[in-house]
Amino acid sequence: MKAIALIALRLTILSLIVFAFSPSKLSAQFSPSFAFVIEEEQMNPYIHVVYQKKDGYLLCGTTNGIYTFDGNRFSKIPFEDAQASDTVTALFEDKNLTLWAGFKSGRMAQVRAGKVVYWKPEEGTPKQPVVSITQNKDGVLFFSAPGEGVYYYQQNRMYLIDESDGLSDLQTGTLVATENGDILAATDNGLNRIRLRNGKVRVEVIGPKQGLPDYMVTGIAPAGDDTYWIGLQEKGFCLFNNKTSEITVPSSALNWAYGQVNSVLHFQEVLWLGTESHGLIRYQPETQSLDSFELKDRVDGVQFLMSDDQHNLWLATTRARLIRTTGEKIRILPLPEYTDYEHIHALLRSRDGALWTTDPQNRLLRIRFNPKGNAIEKVTIKELTPKTDITCLYQDPGGHIWIGTMGRGVFLMHPQSLAYRPIRELSTLKDGSILSITGTGNRIYISSLQGCVAAETDTLDASVEKPVRAVPWNLSGLGTNYVYSIYDDRNGSIWFATDGDGLIRNQQGKYFRIDQSNGLTDSRIYSITADKNNHIWSSTARAGVYRFDGNSLTHIGLKQGLRSLNISGLKTDRLGNLVIIHEKGLDVLDAQTMKFNYFDQGHGVEGLNVQDLGCISQDANGNIYTLGLNGIIKYNPVSGITTPKTIIDSVMLFQNRITAAQGNIFNHDENSFTFAFTGLYYAAPDAVMYQYRLDGLDTSWTTTSDRFKSFTLFRPGKYTFRVRSSLNRQFHLSDEAVYTFEIRQAFYKTPWFIGCCIVLLAGALYLFVRLREQRIKRMELLKQAQQVSKFEVMKNQVNPHFLFNSFNTLISAIEENPAVAVDYAEHLSDFFRNIVAYRDKDVITLQEELDLVKNYYFLQQKRYGDALRLTIDIADELKTQVYVAPMTLQLLLENAIKHNAVLSEQPLQITIRTVGGSYLCVENNMIHRSSKERGEGMGLQNIINRYQILSNQPVRVEDNGSTFRVSVPFIKLSHD
Repeated sequence: MKAIALIALRLTILSLIVFAFSPSKLSAQFSPSFAFVIEEEQMNPYIHVVYQKKDGYLLCGTTNGIYTFDGNRFSKIPFEDAQASDTVTALFEDKNLTLWAGFKSGRMAQVRAGKVVYWKPEEGTPKQPVVSITQNKDGVLFFSAPGEGVYYYQQNRMYLIDESDGLSDLQTGTLVATENGDILAATDNGLNRIRLRNGKVRVEVIGPKQGLPDYMVTGIAPAGDDTYWIGLQEKGFCLFNNKTSEITVPSSALNWAYGQVNSVLHFQEVLWLGTESHGLIRYQPETQSLDSFELKDRVDGVQFLMSDDQHNLWLATTRARLIRTTGEKIRILPLPEYTDYEHIHALLRSRDGALWTTDPQNRLLRIRFNPKGNAIEKVTIKELTPKTDITCLYQDPGGHIWIGTMGRGVFLMHPQSLAYRPIRELSTLKDGSILSITGTGNRIYISSLQGCVAAETDTLDASVEKPVRAVPWNLSGLGTNYVYSIYDDRNGSIWFATDGDGLIRNQQGKYFRIDQSNGLTDSRIYSITADKNNHIWSSTARAGVYRFDGNSLTHIGLKQGLRSLNISGLKTDRLGNLVIIHEKGLDVLDAQTMKFNYFDQGHGVEGLNVQDLGCISQDANGNIYTLGLNGIIKYNPVSGITTPKTIIDSVMLFQNRITAAQGNIFNHDENSFTFAFTGLYYAAPDAVMYQYRLDGLDTSWTTTSDRFKSFTLFRPGKYTFRVRSSLNRQFHLSDEAVYTFEIRQAFYKTPWFIGCCIVLLAGALYLFVRLREQRIKRMELLKQAQQVSKFEVMKNQVNPHFLFNSFNTLISAIEENPAVAVDYAEHLSDFFRNIVAYRDKDVITLQEELDLVKNYYFLQQKRYGDALRLTIDIADELKTQVYVAPMTLQLLLENAIKHNAVLSEQPLQITIRTVGGSYLCVENNMIHRSSKERGEGMGLQNIINRYQILSNQPVRVEDNGSTFRVSVPFIKLSHD
């Protein structure tokens, strides 16, 4: 009792005299933000609306058209008409991934093949601005046009919903499609619920009579489970249940003092309200707290709110800026008095919401948060000097604050009264150098340079007077006094992070060491935690993080995605993720998928304290606190992994963009491609790295920071271009974007063409052989005919009748007229000379044949006189162009004389002429002999046979009883 009285007396003295604190105001905490402006030569466009496409790109509807944004650069989507300019007031991507735009002019457009193309329905577009576009679950598009009402487009027709259909006001605004297919429309006269079923429209009005606080609805945002937040012009906001039609007005909204609400958004389990003149307002449904949400960038008016799939909150402000913020994810509490954060060594978030830390003078700071301004209290502990560091802070279940120091042991403080005392009853810790204080329930674990201590305290005792009880603990098997931290896994094991002896486990009094023999490459362990699967995670001094699953170790280092090995702290957040703290920021590891989320400068996290293991704390809600260059950082865990989203922006063929309509099959000479790609990561777009591969050309991945790649001179074949992006070069965990295409063979290299050529060649060869065989056969037949012809000629040459008649005519001429006899002898000589000359030829010219005929006729005409007449009616130009078989016409002339009577009173008339432009005709009148001339008919048949070989046209023989006619075809020789 005497010892307790002395402790109480000392505590009172310290509280009244030695203990001193002075409260002061502190700047409010804020969320990091980043402002972007579209810069144009003449003026910066004003941003009306922000929209995220399903591929991940942000779109900004502005006073100068539509811009895409990748986190760094704005790129304008050109109008199809290069001279067009319009103010965008609405953006929407439908279920078919068609992007729609509504304009201030009332016109509407679609984005096709990278250009803004005005849409021209048969009924026309509205005359008033189109301020909102949505689509119900049946695929019907709805457009809001203030002053006209609501349009919808169904089955290629536009319809208008106005007051005649029950719309409460034509001044319509935001449209939102509900889960059951209805459309909620904001108007200046309440909320309108539009139901379209089987072509029939029914409108239900929700106004003040139904509980709506204000007539003028300015915004609508889905809140989940078919409920919707409603933004109002004067009365703040309320919640509408579409299933029950009930309206709930939160108590925080009853005294709304933030003016007109322009936009509402449900994001991160928080309702965000963009106001006309009071910036961004936050309402937290769980606590029903309402406050102004401060950003690093000052925001007065918010025109539009939007969240993306990377957990960013976007604001279009009334100052023509686009602002990105982390929202609730990252919050920063600045400490403006202190610029040297390296002298702050400990951090604690107590259960009453206060934040405890230290300053360079080693005073204890207690920071209380409230909407009217944060208050900071500076608490001086007399026993500590500016050179005595506070190394760690811990709050036990009873609410007491345990303060570990370097060289002064441990102090125990009451969080409200701020009464404190040094703990002297634990002799090991007296004036000790404390490294860490942890605990489970009323069990407290303290590690120091002097050794480890386990103690117990009464959890419900609100006084710091009661002595702390030491817990007997056999540490003989530990083997070291240098322990950085102690962790109770609540499954019967105590874990020790040692300085050089690895990770040590105490299980039911027995010690087990995990060190290099188990695969641990660094035996200096700083911190320990456990995941939801009760796997133990530990951080090392220079080898990263290790996971122990009870049997084996798994290493997480730079190759596995960790950005730094200089780790100061390790915690498990409420979602079961591992939060790893190092100088580059926070690496949040999903323990199931082994994928990382990163938080760094792009999130406002920079220059984290990695020197002090005590500069990390976790509150009852699982939020994690640490220290950075710009203040105390609060991390609010979010579900899901945010990694760059890889997109192939365009494929260019010879610098011309390939559209979907062109397909992906190209000709053999279309073989020069350029691929443009992006890894969308809005927090740090310049940190994204890429890997690409072209299947069909290469099997290896190429790493680059460039966002385009060109390939030329492809060989025909099928190709797949693959690209993936990563922040940590762990590309095997990244999704791929692919583009598959084919380059066709040149037609002359295709199998079908080669096959056709082979078939044609074989056919030509076969035809050549057949023609050659036919030609040989014809030549043989021709030779046979020539032999027959020669035989006939030889017979004629030695025909005794012909010779006898010729010699008699010659003798008579010699006696009567010697000069005529000489001429006759010359013609006879020419006739036989030509027969000898022509008999071995296949063909001779018509002129040569006619010369032979004329000689023969001269000889015969001397015998018969005027009883034999010959007429030749052939154009001169044909005489050298047309060929005949030798002796053909002469034989026909001879046959005519042979088989007809030649009488002076009835002359024999023989005519040679052309017929039909392709035949030579020899005809004579028929004068029957009293006795027929014997003949074998070999001459005419020989002519027929020879012409079957020489020509494709037959010899024609005609006998009508009075005229005998033989027609032989022209023979025209080519010059080949």
